[in-house]
Amino acid sequence: MAQPEQTSKGRVVGDLSCQSDSYLKTLETEVISCEKAPKHAHKSKKSNGHSHSHDEWLIECADSVLFPEGGGQPSDHGTITPLSGSDQTPIPIKNVQRQGLRCVIYSPKPLSPGDRIRQEVDWKRRWDHMQQHTGQHLLSAVMQHRHDLKTLGWGMGAEEGKIC
Repeated sequence: MAQPEQTSKGRVVGDLSCQSDSYLKTLETEVISCEKAPKHAHKSKKSNGHSHSHDEWLIECADSVLFPEGGGQPSDHGTITPLSGSDQTPIPIKNVQRQGLRCVIYSPKPLSPGDRIRQEVDWKRRWDHMQQHTGQHLLSAVMQHRHDLKTLGWGMGAEEGKIC
């Protein structure tokens, strides 16, 4: 049996638990790296468009239940919860990205390499993404079969999806 591909102790995008089991909602894993993200301003709707900068950390784990953005599909949202230490408060996650073969979680709080954590996906959002993704495949198959129209690209959002 082939061993899963890994990068510096982490599974590569394409071999993540979220990609082999779309119904997986939680996963206990280990932080393998955490670095401060480059500073950049974020616009907050609550501040009337004024820019506020806040610190963010780029966390890579040995595996992930949180799907990274890519291929027209937005990233999962969810939480990561430290399993040891005095502060075991869930940390909200709203951005997960592919960086090469790495799955990088953008976190408002830092964690340390070696920390054990529990990742939990926002299931309502994941379920919506799964339904839109399947619907896109079905619609694309019908359009190609009946009208010889191939899908050149697609994307989904909270309110609408696009197929071109």
